[in-house]
Amino acid sequence: MNDKFNTLKNYARRLTSKPGVYCMINRKEDVIYVGKAKNLKKRVISYFTSVNSGGKKQAILKEAHSISITITRTEREALILENTLIKKYRPKFNVLLKDSKSYPYIEVNITHQFPRFSFHRGKRNLKRAEYYGPYPNVSAVRNTLSQLQKVFLLRNCDESFFNNRSRPCLQFQIKRCSGPCVGLVSKEEYQFNVDQALDYLKGNDQSIIKKFIGKMDQASAQQDYEKAGFYRDQISSLKVIQSHQFVDGANRIDADAIALTESSGMFCIAVLFLRKGQILGSRSFYPQKTNMADAQEVIESFLMQYYTVYQPPKEILLNIKLENLRLLQEALSDESKSKVIIKHSVRSYRKKWIEISASNAIESLKSKLASKASIAAQLYELTEIISNDKLVQNIECFDVSHFMGDKCVASCVAFNQEGFNKQGYRRFNISGINKGDDYAAMSQ
Repeated sequence: MNDKFNTLKNYARRLTSKPGVYCMINRKEDVIYVGKAKNLKKRVISYFTSVNSGGKKQAILKEAHSISITITRTEREALILENTLIKKYRPKFNVLLKDSKSYPYIEVNITHQFPRFSFHRGKRNLKRAEYYGPYPNVSAVRNTLSQLQKVFLLRNCDESFFNNRSRPCLQFQIKRCSGPCVGLVSKEEYQFNVDQALDYLKGNDQSIIKKFIGKMDQASAQQDYEKAGFYRDQISSLKVIQSHQFVDGANRIDADAIALTESSGMFCIAVLFLRKGQILGSRSFYPQKTNMADAQEVIESFLMQYYTVYQPPKEILLNIKLENLRLLQEALSDESKSKVIIKHSVRSYRKKWIEISASNAIESLKSKLASKASIAAQLYELTEIISNDKLVQNIECFDVSHFMGDKCVASCVAFNQEGFNKQGYRRFNISGINKGDDYAAMSQ
């Protein structure tokens, strides 16, 4: 231990004073920790000067067998590289964001003469379509699409269905579509509704109502009372939608309100999504952390890992003050190629948004901890039932299915101390066995 300690300490003394990233590596050549530094020498030396004080640094040093460094031009570059390496190596002593799902968007196919508004998740094709979001979950997108259909009578069918219609479908009958597939609406009139729907998604709903009032008055003056009634109903629907939204008319900003809370050794981060001043919903995260991680490290790691995957809004509102606020702002702005502002001390609606996000974080964490306690009790009871010496920590369940002996497949679901582990779910195609032989299928 002393030889290893002295070797690493001597290596640290010879390091450069430039900014960069350092990796702590164990005997198995696994990266166990990635850190950034404004001054590499000063930062790495600190592990050895505080070795007797306990805590995280001592735990890392106890397992470290070697140290590697990468020099960067600026501390900002070091922060970005640190995040890249954390995602690549997933070190045991770093805070890790466990989130493999992409956010859903509303896709508008602007190249079609009758654009379709539809649900989209995954890679975006900006040459073919416009995208609005992100939304926190699927139901938020579905609800918005339903509102758009009801108010603006937009089609939601795919291209093959649209191109092969000879008469209007049920959506037209229930007044959810204007029937562009069979020529029941002109291209100009449909495009007008598309433009209004896009204005709605951009938060310009007041201007839409004014336009609809003008259209209603015009139709009424021409004694076209059926059309006037149609616009009246659209205005009413928009006002109902407005009444259910928490909107600051003077501050139609794009922002994420992020709140961090901790209880029983677990952190929860809640993200409240605001676009054009409207709350689209929220989502909670439970970062995988080490016992020695503090709130600063957790929130900084979250911001870098999260916003290098998802496009950040113009403003990020936090319920805690960051020590490296300016550095994070610059790094996120560089990564997203647009100015990002991080705020802590806020007032008015921004303060309310943070309070809502904090409430979401507290309630989500309570629910998560209650669920973990229930899962732990279930695993303990199972261990007792099967008389196992050690606590059951992982369960995998397999099932085999086939169609009259053909096309045999198997599936696996996994369960651990966190609950259902969807990353452990698997599907298998079974071949080379006798028909209906479930034992052979299971063996394979």
